[in-house]
Amino acid sequence: MPLNSTALNDVSNWSRQHEGDGSSTGIDNSWIIRLNYGVNEWEMLVRKTQFVVGSPKKLKFTNLNFTETFSSETLKPLRDNVKVLSINPTSPSDPNPLGRDYQFNAYGYFTYEDGYTDPHNVRVTLADPDNDGYPNNPEAFTKIVGTQTIKLGTKTVDGFTYTVQDENDGTSVVTGVGSLHTQYNRIADINHLIDPSTTNIIDTYVLLESYNNTFRNWALFDTRLETRPNPPTISELTDMFESLNTKKSISDQVIYRPVKYKILFGDLASGELQAKFNVTKTPNTSLSDTEIKQRVINLIDTYFNIDNWDFGEDFYFTEMAAFIHNNMIGEISQITIDSVATPDNSTALFQINSSSDELFLPVVQANNISVSSTSLGNLTTIGENTISSGGY
Repeated sequence: MPLNSTALNDVSNWSRQHEGDGSSTGIDNSWIIRLNYGVNEWEMLVRKTQFVVGSPKKLKFTNLNFTETFSSETLKPLRDNVKVLSINPTSPSDPNPLGRDYQFNAYGYFTYEDGYTDPHNVRVTLADPDNDGYPNNPEAFTKIVGTQTIKLGTKTVDGFTYTVQDENDGTSVVTGVGSLHTQYNRIADINHLIDPSTTNIIDTYVLLESYNNTFRNWALFDTRLETRPNPPTISELTDMFESLNTKKSISDQVIYRPVKYKILFGDLASGELQAKFNVTKTPNTSLSDTEIKQRVINLIDTYFNIDNWDFGEDFYFTEMAAFIHNNMIGEISQITIDSVATPDNSTALFQINSSSDELFLPVVQANNISVSSTSLGNLTTIGENTISSGGY
């Protein structure tokens, strides 16, 4: 790719206008996969389309099943899904109904840059009701939306900012359609049913030592997505702690929920949580750049020691930066954090939230840290930290 390709071929600027152009000017922006070569490494960029279903007023998407589970009603493998019903009009100019239902499977929670999960939106994918490994209708989204667009804006409730459809004041225009008639299906796993006769439901979050060790070893040494360890299921935990049932009240039901890890910063983290650390070394340090990187990695691991964190606790970069400074006095003068997904937003990773069943696990490597002798201005910077000597 030519040097000016970064500006001309921004990921968000999809266009087929110059498809197949061979002028080497970087104006062909129809790529799906792009490789950029830097000084010491290759960068691979992949375009993808994200489907989002939102219900700002009537629905909240929580405790979803994103993988196939056996339905307690049909005993068939199903996934949580959203159906766009056949009674919806084809388009604003064509009042005729769609004529058929279009199903989308729940794929993942809608997460903001700070890690907060928006319960009013859910990411979906094309459905495969017959479980043959291929979507039954690859054109489902196009059939529903066509060329229509909607405006997105934000609203703030109880201090939290949400992305919502806002045709009056919205500033972001995306392909989509609003005011649809839909049906949301929550699939209850056969092993996750709640006894309706009990009065008190007690959620107990469990992190097994075996899962903790297996997952950490995978994150450090394996990293292949296909071998990523799965947390134990609720039914497995229930069987494991069955002996504790004799100690609870007869009106109580204890639900053992597995704790899962939220990976931070490194290449294994989700795109919005990947980071680049910029470290400024002091002029008098005796450490090499490699030694500084390794010490920063070790201190990050120490900061996130499992004994120091509770389930659902939030991360604040300033606290970690202060911890690193206090342990590297005289070696570094500054540390900043940049988001890989939004490098222009200096506060993107200032705070990262976690759900009540999550723990943070940093997976930072040397290539995620840069060391220099020049300070960088950044709102998430902890100021200079040096030592001095003197006498009375």
